[in-house]
Amino acid sequence: QNMEYDTLSDIVQVMHNAEKTAFFGVGTSYIVCQDAAIKFKRIGIDTECACESTSAAIILSNMKKGDVVFGISHSGNNETVEKIMKMAQKMGIITIAVTTFSNSNICKTADYTLLTQTRESPLHKIAITSRVSQFAMMDSLFMAYLTIHYDRCISNINKTYEISEGLKT
Repeated sequence: QNMEYDTLSDIVQVMHNAEKTAFFGVGTSYIVCQDAAIKFKRIGIDTECACESTSAAIILSNMKKGDVVFGISHSGNNETVEKIMKMAQKMGIITIAVTTFSNSNICKTADYTLLTQTRESPLHKIAITSRVSQFAMMDSLFMAYLTIHYDRCISNINKTYEISEGLKT
């Protein structure tokens, strides 16, 4: 329901133009970052991910203006993710927030925002519905990228498959 297709298309374009894309999140959002990083890496995008400041600093130090940083946080107010987004923005890196709350701190520093929709239960501390919503958003972005840049993506997937088959014994 919250999907803004024009924003999704714009993000596909900035990712395509970037040399590097990084995903940052803490806790269960980090699992989404790992999944997104490996998916996009499989189709030929140079990706990294981190869940804490030291690794984030190393990743950011190897990025430049025009690269892309995703900050993924259900609340949008995780302090670590917020600081990473602010630093990336200072460096001229394109920032994208993935969150449920449009008035959150990471949205204030984002060039683009992808809003997830979730209703956490009283057991929200286990973050099931928010994580599923984040996965769905990143899968939508992945499919949008794959659809727009199909030939390049399929070529990379096939190359990975061929190498993987060659490594089996």
